[in-house]
Amino acid sequence: MTLHLLLSTAAIQHWVGARVAYAAAVLIALLGVTFAGCQSTPKTPAVPIPLKQPTECMYEVLKTMPGVREPKIGYVTREGWTHPFLEYRAEETNSWVQPTHFEAKRDDKDRYWFEALVPGIIDPRVGHFDIHVTDAVVEHWKTQCHVVVVVISV
Repeated sequence: MTLHLLLSTAAIQHWVGARVAYAAAVLIALLGVTFAGCQSTPKTPAVPIPLKQPTECMYEVLKTMPGVREPKIGYVTREGWTHPFLEYRAEETNSWVQPTHFEAKRDDKDRYWFEALVPGIIDPRVGHFDIHVTDAVVEHWKTQCHVVVVVISV
């Protein structure tokens, strides 16, 4: 009778162990499926705090400006720091193949501004330097977002 009880206890332990192992395997599989379905959202890189809000404001202005297409906000690490840039395509006579690109700059006293290079070519059909959309964008950025913006024609 004692031997039968030991066998029964061993059988029970084996049965319970198998159930626990099965439950653990199911739990691990479910967690794997759950986490595989979760996608991490891209985070904004470590951008200086004084640039975050103005850059977002500038992007919102771009999205509402007449003559602006394909507004984009992005980040680049260059010259030892991560900083934002904004791009758009302007419906202007003076335009490049690539979008108009404004990139944040800083000096050695951590003062910030946004700078763009625009084509300085005068289209003979227009007879003057035409960046009227960019001029309007810059004016809105200065008044609504309180940023310093420099446009350089090359």
